Amino acid sequence: MKKNYYQLTILTVLLCFFWVFTGHAQTTVTKYYFGPTQEINGCGGPDCAEVGSVNFSSSDFPTGAIITDVNVSITWQKTGGTCSVPSSDDPINSEISFRMDATDIGKNLNLAPQVTWSGSTPGGVVTTIFDDTAATVPSGTPTSGTFKPAGTGSLANAFNGNTPVGTWQLHAGDTFDNNNALCVYNFSVTITANVPPTAVCKTNQITEIFLDENGQATLTPQDLDGGSSDAEGPVTLSLSKDTFDCSEVGQTFPVTLTVTDFAGATDSCVTPILVRDTMQPVVSCKDATVILDTNGSYQLTKNDLDNGSTDNCSTNLTYTFSPAWFYCDDVGVHTVTMTVEDENGNSSSCDATVTVNRGADLTLTNAVPIDICFGATANTGKIDLEWTGIAQEVIVTPDGGIATTYNSGLENGELTISGLESGNYTLEIDGICGQMVSTTVEIKQLEELAITNAEPIDICFGGFSSSGEINLEWTGGVSFIEVSSNNSDGSTGFFTINQGLESGDTTLSSLQAGSHKLTVHGICGESVSTTVEIKQLEELAITNAEPIDICFGGFSSSGEINLEWTGGVSFIEVSSNNSDGSTGFFTINQGLESGDTTLSSLQAGSHKLTVHGICGESVSTTVEIKQLEELAIVNATPNDICFGASSYSGSIDFEWTGNATTMEVSFTGGVYVYSDGFENGERTIFGLPAGNVQIKLEDNCGNMVETNVEIKQLEPVITLPQTTTVFVTSGSTFTLPDYIANGELIATNGCLQNLTLLQSIAAGTALSIGVHTITFTTQNTVGEVKNYSFDLTVEETLGVDDVNPELDGVIIYPNPASDRVTIKNAKQQNLKLARLYDLRGRLVREVNLKNMRETLEMDISSLEGALYILKVEGENGSKEFKLMIK
Repeated sequence: MKKNYYQLTILTVLLCFFWVFTGHAQTTVTKYYFGPTQEINGCGGPDCAEVGSVNFSSSDFPTGAIITDVNVSITWQKTGGTCSVPSSDDPINSEISFRMDATDIGKNLNLAPQVTWSGSTPGGVVTTIFDDTAATVPSGTPTSGTFKPAGTGSLANAFNGNTPVGTWQLHAGDTFDNNNALCVYNFSVTITANVPPTAVCKTNQITEIFLDENGQATLTPQDLDGGSSDAEGPVTLSLSKDTFDCSEVGQTFPVTLTVTDFAGATDSCVTPILVRDTMQPVVSCKDATVILDTNGSYQLTKNDLDNGSTDNCSTNLTYTFSPAWFYCDDVGVHTVTMTVEDENGNSSSCDATVTVNRGADLTLTNAVPIDICFGATANTGKIDLEWTGIAQEVIVTPDGGIATTYNSGLENGELTISGLESGNYTLEIDGICGQMVSTTVEIKQLEELAITNAEPIDICFGGFSSSGEINLEWTGGVSFIEVSSNNSDGSTGFFTINQGLESGDTTLSSLQAGSHKLTVHGICGESVSTTVEIKQLEELAITNAEPIDICFGGFSSSGEINLEWTGGVSFIEVSSNNSDGSTGFFTINQGLESGDTTLSSLQAGSHKLTVHGICGESVSTTVEIKQLEELAIVNATPNDICFGASSYSGSIDFEWTGNATTMEVSFTGGVYVYSDGFENGERTIFGLPAGNVQIKLEDNCGNMVETNVEIKQLEPVITLPQTTTVFVTSGSTFTLPDYIANGELIATNGCLQNLTLLQSIAAGTALSIGVHTITFTTQNTVGEVKNYSFDLTVEETLGVDDVNPELDGVIIYPNPASDRVTIKNAKQQNLKLARLYDLRGRLVREVNLKNMRETLEMDISSLEGALYILKVEGENGSKEFKLMIK
């Protein structure tokens, strides 16, 4: 290893620059090494050469100061040549190393071990500052900057907390002698130091701290500080423990007072703290009323008088009372002192008023026999006994038997006495302070459980939908009843009844219309069931009140009324005003479930029937019962069969007196039987053939009458024209009219029904003067043909002028005529007037024809029989007729 020095004339001259900075509460001093430049080339290992040193004296810092921060600044270069002749050759940067030694305190730190830098490029002269606060360590080609130490430690770990006074030596290393020198030109060391504070406690003896009303205590640093200080400025005080609570009462805690200066240096002292509780409980009393127990005594407890007493710490308070016990002789009002003490011996008292009672007067509230089940052993009876007040013993004595005493298990005011036979028992209860009550109970031998009645109370018309009820009765002992409902609206329901069942009957309410299964459960575990239908009642109405009249010759009070109704009926009243002037009244209240009944033993007369519904409503009607006449036929008129009608179209109009109920009609080929339609005493019997018909009539009393009636087959009836002579002028003809269309010829079937006719000489045929036979033919629906004829005489007229061919469609008929003559305007020509003259030329009638239709009748009923001239005038002329009035 070779070490080269740049030597000045005097090597012993060491230039040192001293810089001091004094801040708040700490001091910073920098010492410089300015040379000579140290050239290191091949010293053989890391940090193998001493570069130089700086010294810090005791005068640089306050007395007692210790290091809080160190940084080192080095100016240097690594060259490919020498320090005096640097070159750009490969400097081998990986050989470089630096270390700082604080020789007087025996501490050092590798600032940059070998291989911190690398590469073959010279970095030139650089200044490297080592500071713990830097972000990175140096690396690669050397550059100027602030870096963290590149070794395994930090400046703070190596030097903080030690005295800064002494020598600080910088070591450097360049491993190989290869003319690649490490040149160190100068360096500096900056140290910041601080004087720690001094902690002073007021005392190191046990100091008491007292909990407040909330069970807490707080200690401040000022409570323990006895004048702690720092030579360089203010300090901060803190305690290792500053709060205390009830869980720590009686314990001593070493509390450390820590003094911290601005630089974070600390000092401490310890004071023992004893936690104490001297707060009295906050006591609160309430007045109380107490009841003596089964022994006739009572001991007060916290719950009797404490009204919420509290303590800052203790939840387990101790309560004492004066006086604490009461007996029968103490019944009345007393003043009691309640003292409350906490777990730390603190206590407080208050007074309360205590009223001492015997308790409820001894009263027997229930003595229920449990009867002996049907078929069970004879001594299985029981009595469930209940009372208020305090009982000391119960004595049970059967009639004529030996008493049994019970004096335990009486605390709850109830006792079940078992193993009893049927019979009467005297029960005596003896209470505290001389009280006694007694009663007698009978235990029965129960009948077999059975439902004896389950009567539905249907829902009234218009009533609430769940207003149905069932009146239920039973034998035997019942525990509870189940009701399971299938309602008419599709819904279901279920409920039970377990009270009020001692009497053997109950009413089940609030039921809807539908089917309800009732299951009665016996006290012995057995059960019986039935199903009851509740109906939604229709509106109360009388639908039928049919009288059964009294037969002719029958008993005077043999009348009846068949009565029917809708709705639920409770009873029926019958009020009678009889035909003989007497009156009567009776009611019916049984057998009304079916909606009908027969009221019997009624006389002829008026009977008012009042039907009373089960819902309180009522409806009435009045029925007349008659004393029937003797059964007799008063009319049997046949209606014969018309010509051409069906062979069974005959009928008989039939009338009778009396109360007919059956009619039998016998005829050739058949029998008709009638059993209704006799109300009016008449009827028409249809569908009968020609021949003899036998009619038998029977009444409800068994009487019968009969008659025979003949029905005939009728022939047709024809009415021939009345005019058989007509007049024409000399040399002219008579135009044969349509007698059928004009209504001059009518043929009926014998029943006023017209028949169809055919005219043998066609209408419109011109007939000359002379006698002509006109024939008419009719035929019925079954093909029978009838012919009729008459002779028509055509005579020459006496002479009439003004025959106008324009009015040839105007004719008159009948002619001769008696009351009326018809003018027919077959061609619907415009006519104006019709004038009727007698043979002397006098105007005897005049009719306006302007508004006539096809025909018009002229009234001639007041004229004498004679020959007249009828003149019909139209817009285009006139036409005259000779009219013979008969």
